[in-house]
Amino acid sequence: MFSKGILLSSLQFLKTIKTIPWSIQRFMRQKSYLHTTPDAVIKLLMPSGMILEYNGFYHLSTKGEGYLPDDTLFSFFKTDETKETIRSFLKETILHVKPQWATHLYKGRREWVGSLEDGLEKRELLELFQSLDLLEGSNDSILSWWDSLAQAFAPSSERNLEIGREGEKRSILYEEYRVGKKPYWEALESNFSGYDLLSVTDRGEDTPLRIECKASRNSYRFHVSRREWEKAVGFVEYLFHFWHLGRNELFVLPVPFLKGHIPIEQGKGVWENSLFSFSREELVPFLAPIPEESSVLN
Repeated sequence: MFSKGILLSSLQFLKTIKTIPWSIQRFMRQKSYLHTTPDAVIKLLMPSGMILEYNGFYHLSTKGEGYLPDDTLFSFFKTDETKETIRSFLKETILHVKPQWATHLYKGRREWVGSLEDGLEKRELLELFQSLDLLEGSNDSILSWWDSLAQAFAPSSERNLEIGREGEKRSILYEEYRVGKKPYWEALESNFSGYDLLSVTDRGEDTPLRIECKASRNSYRFHVSRREWEKAVGFVEYLFHFWHLGRNELFVLPVPFLKGHIPIEQGKGVWENSLFSFSREELVPFLAPIPEESSVLN
């Protein structure tokens, strides 16, 4: 149901019925419509509220009109502005159609691709996502696209994305300021790696440094999962970045500092998620110096 051909055909159908409503009976009798079938177009547009049925005709809804690109059918994917419109259209249809593969979107881009079964559907999805820059782009618009769908389809325990993403973005800027180059944004590709960023220990060095980012708007509380902790103690160079977003403060926490606060397992008790709650005074020794002119604080 989701392919470049089906989206092109659906968008063209919206453009067509904007001026001339299409007879339901006549449209559904057609064997094909552009790059797909009439049935595929209707199954995409009707649940999303893009079209309406009235007096035996398909009509363009107010919602559907908001997704009409100005381009012709053959240039829908050509400009950044048009791509943005189509990405928004795609997101809206995914939210309403709820394809099975969407339940894996919250895991990150690489994990989502890996969850797809080999076959025609996977090839079509990858072609579609690639054409809309969704598999490689990382600007705010594309990041927001992935995060909004992740919020919609993730289990309840995985839905606190907005604050965490803000911490990750600030840590990327901080690491670029600190070592002179951007770290690799691992969390964008996978939520199962046990760290968010892959940086280096110092400017001019190539020793890898893994960073797990935590953030809070107005407290000094954050959670660490068992997976994250096992990664932390398994690498020689690993740090926790904790951002107090309200005060624009970064605390760079080494593993040994947190180790003394990790829960102790006894008997059959096993911890899966640990809550850390500190006072600012306890974290001040780890406060990172950030010049006021640094874009990290903007």
